[in-house]
Amino acid sequence: MLKIENLSVELSKNEIISGLNLEVLKNEVVGVIAPNGTGKTTLFRSIATLINHSRGSITINNFKVTKERVNYLKQFFYFESAESLYQNLTVNEHLFYVKEVWKSDISVETIIDKLKMREYAKKRIKNLSLGMKQHLIIAMYLVSDCPVLIFDEPLNGLDPSSVSIMIKVMKEIQTEGKIILISSHDLYNIEQICSRVVFMNEKKIVYDTENLGNLNLLYKQIFEKGGLL
Repeated sequence: MLKIENLSVELSKNEIISGLNLEVLKNEVVGVIAPNGTGKTTLFRSIATLINHSRGSITINNFKVTKERVNYLKQFFYFESAESLYQNLTVNEHLFYVKEVWKSDISVETIIDKLKMREYAKKRIKNLSLGMKQHLIIAMYLVSDCPVLIFDEPLNGLDPSSVSIMIKVMKEIQTEGKIILISSHDLYNIEQICSRVVFMNEKKIVYDTENLGNLNLLYKQIFEKGGLL
């Protein structure tokens, strides 16, 4: 379980998140929907310990970031963007690095084939398109085999065929007892991928639903009209 209680985060003395609460269980794929600048990336970075929170607590599988940091860090995988990839390393080298660091039993070769990456598995990052880099990042998540996977805009740069592969992979992961958090501005694909959606506004989660058939309407009510009717 991922449990966030009364979380507040300040950056440069500005409160970005205030009193946020969220619980996510195994086998849940939770979409986090919010306009840019409303704190969703800050939330993800807080879970990933890249920034400190000022109040509240974050617990993954009974490990708290403030008390059992080493065990906590083993529970999740989060990779911010393609810009963080090492330009002179190959796709294969990235994947085997993740496998070694996270002590994973997952087969790199199997993941490469699953995501149809065989043609560029030996290429350096500097020679890849954005879509290829996004495929690699998704593959890194799968190779890590972590209990909690945190995806920030993973569909950016993917063509429709690649998005279909991503949706299929997400549905497979959902049956493996993992927890997935995913952000995207593409509400249609969020509906296809997620089992639950939360909306962030005004520094916290303002709506939580498993009814994914009306996301466009909810988005308009929450963000374009200043709140739910």
